[in-house]
Amino acid sequence: MRAGGSDVEALVGGSGSGVGFNMPAEAIDCHMHIYDSRVPFCAGASLPHPDASVADYQNLQRRLGLTRAVVVAPSAYGADNSVTLDALLEMGASARGVAIISSEITDAELDRLEAGGMCGARFNFNLTPTPSMSELSRLAPRLAERGWLIQIGMRAPRLAAEAAVLKSLPGKLVLEHCAGIPASADFRGDPAYPIVMDLLEGGRGWIKLSGPYLREPSGAPVYPLLGPFIRHLVERAPERLVWGSDWPHPTERIKPDDMALLRLMADWAADASVRNRILVDNPAHLYGFAPMAQSSTSERTMTC
Repeated sequence: MRAGGSDVEALVGGSGSGVGFNMPAEAIDCHMHIYDSRVPFCAGASLPHPDASVADYQNLQRRLGLTRAVVVAPSAYGADNSVTLDALLEMGASARGVAIISSEITDAELDRLEAGGMCGARFNFNLTPTPSMSELSRLAPRLAERGWLIQIGMRAPRLAAEAAVLKSLPGKLVLEHCAGIPASADFRGDPAYPIVMDLLEGGRGWIKLSGPYLREPSGAPVYPLLGPFIRHLVERAPERLVWGSDWPHPTERIKPDDMALLRLMADWAADASVRNRILVDNPAHLYGFAPMAQSSTSERTMTC
């Protein structure tokens, strides 16, 4: 579907009636994407998507009461970050970015990406083209030296298999989409569970509470099997969690209601102070956002 006209309503995911809690000021969406058909997708792209513009996303921000965002480069563009860089330029200090990079990237290109608002690199092992663990291992020290975070897209079986490598990586690791652990009443029995908890409680790992439909495809709108795992994370490591919308939901043919997805936070983190920490304080620290009052004087001086 194209952005514009009636399609904008489809992109913003329905006409929700409220999130069910008071949205804190300066709330941050830590996982969303921008698509622009003027830029070609890479060869073999797994998740091409119609246009989803900054203006479309800002409509959603206003509807949900969000203020800031982390623009994550879509896998469909490979290591071409031009769409994401353009979005960061348009959004200014209210946005930070996470790039997709190649193993051959130069320091000069990393400098250019950082100047454009990037503060991390994404390695999505679930989609084509797939990075390699050796690429990740080679790049991680260079990224850590810059203070960049490393965002990992990896399902639980692969995460468990690569535990030794992941634990050896320097810097900050962000596990996207609920750490890839499938919704189950026996989540503690998943081989990836102890690795995830070790990363969280060891102070190096973070989890994005995003894409619940990827973990429990038939669970909307309440995701009853996933909920206990998320509430467990909130209880054990609330300082290591951030929230993301995953807009415009490139994996989903029928778009979910973004209001309903954000409303899950009322159940997952019932305490307002903890919820505000996940929506504001944690991501501001992780991605280097300045308080909004300072944004006009610190547009690209923030560190990740």
